[in-house]
Amino acid sequence: MLSRPLLIGLLTLTVLRWVVAGASEVTPEEALVWLGGRQAAFGFFDYGPLTSWLIRLGTLVAGDSSWGVRWFAPLLMLGASVAGWRLAASAFGDKVAGWFLAAWQLMPLLNMGAVRAWPETVAFFCCLMAAWWTWQALHRASVWAWQWPAAGAAIGLAVLAAPTGFGFLAGWFTLLSVPRRWRSQWQRPGPWLALGAALLASTPWLGWLHHHQWVPWTSTWFQWSQSLSPLALLPWIGLTLLAASPFAWAGMVWAGAAGLRAAAKSWQRHRQGGLRRDDPFDQKNGRVFLLCLATPGLLCALILACLGQSAIGQTAFAGTAALMLLAARWVESPLAPNAHRLAQNATLLVAAAYSLLALHSDIARHLGLPWRYPLDPTTSALGWRETAAQTAAAWRTLTPAVTSTPATATTSGHPPAPAPPSRVFLIADSPALAATLAFHLPPDLPLPAATNTTLRCHLPARLAIDSDFSWWPGYTQEPTWTGYDALFVSEVDSPPALTLLSQQFRHLERLGQVEIRRGGWPVRTLSFFACRSWRGPAG
Repeated sequence: MLSRPLLIGLLTLTVLRWVVAGASEVTPEEALVWLGGRQAAFGFFDYGPLTSWLIRLGTLVAGDSSWGVRWFAPLLMLGASVAGWRLAASAFGDKVAGWFLAAWQLMPLLNMGAVRAWPETVAFFCCLMAAWWTWQALHRASVWAWQWPAAGAAIGLAVLAAPTGFGFLAGWFTLLSVPRRWRSQWQRPGPWLALGAALLASTPWLGWLHHHQWVPWTSTWFQWSQSLSPLALLPWIGLTLLAASPFAWAGMVWAGAAGLRAAAKSWQRHRQGGLRRDDPFDQKNGRVFLLCLATPGLLCALILACLGQSAIGQTAFAGTAALMLLAARWVESPLAPNAHRLAQNATLLVAAAYSLLALHSDIARHLGLPWRYPLDPTTSALGWRETAAQTAAAWRTLTPAVTSTPATATTSGHPPAPAPPSRVFLIADSPALAATLAFHLPPDLPLPAATNTTLRCHLPARLAIDSDFSWWPGYTQEPTWTGYDALFVSEVDSPPALTLLSQQFRHLERLGQVEIRRGGWPVRTLSFFACRSWRGPAG
């Protein structure tokens, strides 16, 4: 079990993460998942439904707030920390587990995932639970150990949360097929029970994808293949360096490469006639276990990076395995005690500093550092409340009849009557912007009464097939809105959607631009357009 200081530290971090989660703004990625929870579907194009279901549960408890959207994230990271510590302690010993847990809690990517409602956060927790239960099952004498179906169910839930689960599933097959010490497990019922449980747990999303003829994946991969470029690895490496901090990143790369090199030599010795029991190239069970589970997911992330996708979430489990290998090498290091201690402390301090910047990079500007927003990896998480406020103000300029007669309390003391619905609806030029505005807009904004759609902010038309919004009914399914006006919001000066909107509306006019600033630096620029008199579904 965890020692009391480690347990108290983890609980304290969980409380702090809850505070940060409630105080920070909901990002576009989270807003899309939140919107999916309101739809309550069995799947989406880029991820499974599990995270949306959890967000729906959180908002039922705490409302549509930042804390309600993210209430499960700190808890999942607490559970992942306990599972990671137990795996490290069982594979390498308590001392390695302690160093691993201390360094792991300071990783920027881990702290970002602990305060964000990302599908990768849920998938990462499920992958760690699956890894811990698989490790236990491999060391149980009973062929019917309950850890096998538990590990399979965790893998299925990881798939149900995000595509990251498929990378872990490939690693799980590699673990039971490549190392000679565990190949015989396929002759037992345990792995087959695990596969059955995984299939059962992931059925909702797999069934949803099959119902849509797997079009989301095939079309997305086709679009990604058009941008295939090995040079895209360079910015991806920069992002992973920021996600881990420089010293820890270098150490994890070194530890992972050393483990792969030793595993290759072990395989070479095996092909030449077998390994002796005391052969130095024969890896310990823990190292073989981590390398087999993590390598396929890392290769998948590299492929996605070459296709132009950041895929940082795909590296979460691989980074955890590499950090565990690094902690084991820390303890076994032949360096002098002073140099050893200096390397450990420098790694932890730099990781802690990077985590503070990643959680709230305004700290750098408050200290007077000339950190420009275009170089800030957290820019997309800032300024959304101001963006929604400016959008609401621009919307009110098109609805003077509603805003000029505010509701007032009656003489009998009853609460004021709500304002009548307006004849002006909202359109955004991207699903991410539409979802973020829908979350941050004032809840009492009197938007038009809808019958066929639940969207508060719409899209100009059905976009590419990889957009979740292409399956959602929008203003084109509201025939009673014919003749209504719309406010079109864009983050670019001349959005391509203006051509389509000019066909759907009788007249377009530019209202102007607004620059959103934080800490004196620009975050984004909004362009507003008035779309006059919608022609209706047949227009």
